[in-house]
Amino acid sequence: KKSDKKKDEKYRRHKQKQKHKDKTKHSERVEYKDPSSLRQCLGPTCIQPARTSSKYCSDDCGMKLAANRIYEILPQRIQQWQQSPCIAEEHGKKLLEKIRRDQQQARMRLQEMERRFHDLEAIISRAKQNAIKEDEENSEGDGDDTDFQIFCVSCGHPINPKVALRHMERCYAKIGRA
Repeated sequence: KKSDKKKDEKYRRHKQKQKHKDKTKHSERVEYKDPSSLRQCLGPTCIQPARTSSKYCSDDCGMKLAANRIYEILPQRIQQWQQSPCIAEEHGKKLLEKIRRDQQQARMRLQEMERRFHDLEAIISRAKQNAIKEDEENSEGDGDDTDFQIFCVSCGHPINPKVALRHMERCYAKIGRA
């Protein structure tokens, strides 16, 4: 019983769809009763009569007219869009310029640090090449060395000459980690 009802319902729906299709096919046909009562199709270069419920003889004529209108209007609109500045684009340009400036500053800082690194390397290599003269240090006396001080090339602090090499190596290591 249920399957019969479903079949009847499907058949009824099918018939309704078929009637609708037939109606639309018949309505698209142009009746040629009186040529003066028919309107002409508004499609470009078309001389056919329009369908009864339309301005065009076919969908193609309507599409052609729409395409022609778009091709007429679109170049003017594109020109207007190009003339008016886009806020997001302007913001993006400013942000890009700032990033490039920051990159340039970072490169310059890196070059300066590289130069300082090489200077420190040269100082350390010269200091390692110098031989320690124990005879002169012992003969001068410990009291005299306390008055004499040198400045660290890394941090600029005054330091005792006896611990200068060790201090400079430590400063260099700290700067290398930073």
